[in-house]
Amino acid sequence: MAYVLISDLMYGDTDKRIKARVSRQWDYHDLNDETKIYHTDLVLLDEKGNSIHVQIYPPTMINLRTLLQEGKVYYFDSFSVRYANRTYRPVTNPLMISFTKWTTLEECIDASDDFPAITFSLTPFQDAPSLVDKNAFYVDIMGVITEIGATDTLRPKSRNTETLKRTMQIWDASNSTLPITLWGNTATAFNAEEIYNAGQKKPQVIIFVGTVVKNYKGIGISL
Repeated sequence: MAYVLISDLMYGDTDKRIKARVSRQWDYHDLNDETKIYHTDLVLLDEKGNSIHVQIYPPTMINLRTLLQEGKVYYFDSFSVRYANRTYRPVTNPLMISFTKWTTLEECIDASDDFPAITFSLTPFQDAPSLVDKNAFYVDIMGVITEIGATDTLRPKSRNTETLKRTMQIWDASNSTLPITLWGNTATAFNAEEIYNAGQKKPQVIIFVGTVVKNYKGIGISL
């Protein structure tokens, strides 16, 4: 089946076909109601390692999101290529894709074993302070977990309802440390017990993608 690489896409394209893996999939929902989804987002990755951000809005989202599975490779047809968002971009590609009511997909069942699966752009610990409240890109960070806190329930100033929170500490090769805070469903989805138990035998290196950097009064820098 004929297709082009992500790097071949141009602004305004509506008739291209690509072959790409769903490297990452998440929902953007109302901060006060996690059942209300505004749009579904993807990071697609092609066989050459090129990546692109995808957004799917209702009603297309309802039809397509149930057909997609993170980690699988698909052929995608009839989508719209536009300029990337100005804020909260998960990858550096200046373009992004919007799925429309004409978009179709078909799973590729014979993808090669070396087809790339994940993509990220790591930020050094020492650069985190310069990214406080910057929102052009999400921040990807890697470190060894040294501490995992329990889940707490609280009500942030930015929300009208209570939410779950879990904080942990990671450190890098220079022994610098950073706290990572997980909110909402992410706090409970994180397999803390398994990772903690594994950490008693050998260091657990973990990559967090899609974080933002904050500077909290009395706490300091946190992702």
